[in-house]
Amino acid sequence: MPVPDALCIIFTCPVITIILSAIILGDKLNCLKCVCGFILVLGVVLVTQPPFLFNGSPTTLWSSLLPLVHDDLYYVGVALAGTGCFMGGLTRVLIAKCEGVSLPVLITWSAGWGILVSAVYCLLDPGSCILSPSITSISFKEWLLLLGLALSGILAFTLMTQALKLISPNLVSSFRALELVLAFGVQSILTGLAPDTWSCVGGALILAGVLVLTFQEKITELYFPHQVSQTVLTAVADQSEYSRLVEEGRLSG
Repeated sequence: MPVPDALCIIFTCPVITIILSAIILGDKLNCLKCVCGFILVLGVVLVTQPPFLFNGSPTTLWSSLLPLVHDDLYYVGVALAGTGCFMGGLTRVLIAKCEGVSLPVLITWSAGWGILVSAVYCLLDPGSCILSPSITSISFKEWLLLLGLALSGILAFTLMTQALKLISPNLVSSFRALELVLAFGVQSILTGLAPDTWSCVGGALILAGVLVLTFQEKITELYFPHQVSQTVLTAVADQSEYSRLVEEGRLSG
């Protein structure tokens, strides 16, 4: 399938993360989060400009919604991208759920399973050279690339895991969509070509969605003070009920 189509599916991960956080972590699914999810997805669509929406010229978005014929491999790609999107959101939520597990344990556990899965792939792939006598045919430059890929992947996962222990998985997932904006910025610097109008609008929407998620508590306090007061009262009532139950248990014991 075309790369923009795959990216459009994969980078809808913030929406999946918001839904899974509400189900698994018990986060409240308010209107502000839903709006942020919609803004992020719309921004990703405008940046990636998938051919199944932008059939032909990107300037004729709505008039270009024509039926396209795809082969079976396209739908296999859709299934793989959708699975990757869901599993990415699930990973972030589960890491946030493991509050009592230390960072080294999480990293070691994931890295260990990564080595096992990589070994299985190498054994199943007839063209693999790593776990075979052909390992000597791998050049020094290729080893450096593989080492850089491994180190950057571990570093990225470590930083993401640490971030999930400090902030909401919804915010961590939304920051990943900024990769598209940064990629266009780097591309413009290296090539000297400015992105088109749709990409600029999409990048602005992604940035807006991330900022709204970042400051959603401040925005709620500013525009919806009654909701904040209700939340505080509920928390105080829950704490009072908990203290009462503890006191009753102490007296009965």
